[in-house]
Amino acid sequence: MNKLTKLKRKDLLKIMNCKQKGMADEDFYLDAKGNIVLTAFYHEKRGYCCKKWCQHCPWRIGETIA
Repeated sequence: MNKLTKLKRKDLLKIMNCKQKGMADEDFYLDAKGNIVLTAFYHEKRGYCCKKWCQHCPWRIGETIA
């Protein structure tokens, strides 16, 4: 059984949605809960911080939530 057959339908739809928006494989991944997580590579490519406390944001390292 390969990796794709283990994915749930809703997870596949999330991946397809990201691909339709022009995202590459290295731009995101699905965590254990099936949430889309944007990578540091994606954030650097985007070029700015959206101030939503993304897990891999290269601009917010070391800051604490107020």
